[in-house]
This record gives sequence, C-alpha cells and structure tokens, in this order.
Amino acid sequence: MAMAFLLARAFLKPYILRFMNRYRYTQAVLLSIRKAGAFKTVLVLRLSPVPYTIINVVMAVPENVGFATFMVASVIGKQPELVVGVIFGRNLQGIADMLRGESLPASQLAVNLVSLFAALLFLGAGFCSSSHHCQV
Repeated sequence: MAMAFLLARAFLKPYILRFMNRYRYTQAVLLSIRKAGAFKTVLVLRLSPVPYTIINVVMAVPENVGFATFMVASVIGKQPELVVGVIFGRNLQGIADMLRGESLPASQLAVNLVSLFAALLFLGAGFCSSSHHCQV
C-alpha cells in the first residue's frame, strides 16, 4: 500500500493523470478530495469495493493527499474488512457444524449468530458508506 503510493507519486504521476482525465469517476474522486477532504475521501474509498491498487495509485496524484493522511485513513478504513474476516475465520468451523445439522452448545450457537449478525452489519455499513443508497 505505502510502496505503491510512493512509487506512483514519484514515477507514474503523468501517466496516472492522463488515465484520470479520461474517466469521470476519477474526476469525481478529485472533486471529493477538494470538497470533503483527503482523509474522508481515502477512508470512504477504503470502505468501498474499489480495488486497493487503484486507490493506492489514484490517491498518489493529488498534492493535498499527504502520505500520513493516506496511511492513517487507509488503516482505519481497512478495519471493518479485517473484523469481518476475523469473525468469519474464527467461527467458520461452528458455522460449518451448524450447516451440517450438528448440535452445538448454546453458548457457541449464540456466538456464531452474533458474529454473523455483526459481519452482516459491517458489510452493510461498508455498502452504505460507499454508495448513495443509505443517506441519512
């Protein structure tokens, strides 16, 4: 993440700018940086389904996206994905046992159901933050 950002900023900026000028979506990112700020834009992009490589490279172009801002927003924005992965990974065996119809202790069943609910909640929050479907 950091290396892609730094390399893109140092060596690929003219090529990335040419790419960005062709697509309205990348123009929207630049507008978002100007209006909402670099931190918020990087954070929301990390929560969205945009591939990380594209975010790393596109965020290297605007001068007002500093390296520290990029890194902090990226680390915070990756947390929901990591939590969901940990929740599913930790309870994968329990979920598989439930699907096979095996009986589980009530405590493990409760943990699995709460974990599944939390994972779906995080996925929904990520979807809402990256789209206009859930504006408050």
